[in-house]
Amino acid sequence: MYVKLNDMEFGKKLESPIVAFTENGNELFIYDFDSAVEEAASVLYELGINRTSILIQKLLTAIEIEDYMEKIREFDPRIEEVEFSQEERKLKISPEEITLPINSKSAGYLGHISIKGPINIEIALQLIASINSITSIIEGSILEKRSYEMLKSSLETLSKAMESRVREADKLKDYKYKLFSTLIDKFDVEREIAELAFYVYDVGLIGVRDYILQKDLSDLTKKEWEEYRNHPKYGYEILKNIQDLPKEVLDATLYHHERLDGSGYPFGLESNEVPYIALLIGFVDEVARKLVEGKEKSELYCQLKGKFPDEFIRKLKEVPIDA
Repeated sequence: MYVKLNDMEFGKKLESPIVAFTENGNELFIYDFDSAVEEAASVLYELGINRTSILIQKLLTAIEIEDYMEKIREFDPRIEEVEFSQEERKLKISPEEITLPINSKSAGYLGHISIKGPINIEIALQLIASINSITSIIEGSILEKRSYEMLKSSLETLSKAMESRVREADKLKDYKYKLFSTLIDKFDVEREIAELAFYVYDVGLIGVRDYILQKDLSDLTKKEWEEYRNHPKYGYEILKNIQDLPKEVLDATLYHHERLDGSGYPFGLESNEVPYIALLIGFVDEVARKLVEGKEKSELYCQLKGKFPDEFIRKLKEVPIDA
């Protein structure tokens, strides 16, 4: 790496750099990214302007990918925007933007960070010198996000397979998702996990024979009803061996028809025996079905009382719920 900064020169200027950046008479030539990381730190120390520890301290207070990007933005007032993407990009430095590839020794290429704003050589050196520490700190969150997206994709595929067999009116399907999206942030659950549960909570209907699914529930024989009411068990069996599937998703699948008063199925659980996530998913499902059927709100609230927590009903009254 060759650096000319503040009338001081470091390294040798060679031909064919992978990055060549100049600004206001200063120069930065990079020939190998890995060696440039250590060399950038040395240059900053020599100049007495190494601020990488400040950036690392900021990053250690973050948890999510978006938080990490915000901490990088806060590092220097000249940085205007920071974004992470899993797309593959090479190191790039321009007056408007620096692109830093994120390579993990254990997991390989993870993505890149794009930092926008008036970029000068000092900012570029600070970020390059910090890249190994940045990678170590955010690697876990990136891999977790990647794992979540893969899991989400698998569950979406299962959900589509169910929908191809279990025909649900578009109005009901759309309204259920609308109601779920409106209510979910009002409850004490992780949105990402709740979304996974919402995709597949009824996947067990795949195990119910077609002719039963085509009948109105009120027209089912006793034997047919027994088969239908076991669909939460079928769903659990379908999902239980999926690697890294959160327990809450399994709970929502197995218990979403259970009710606080013991009137639900397939186990007739009562009160705090019913997992919170299962109650929430069951609540959205039942409210959506009743409203699409034309149930009056006042009558609906009465029917929900005792079956679901009063907190659920109270929060439902706070949002627009017309189907």
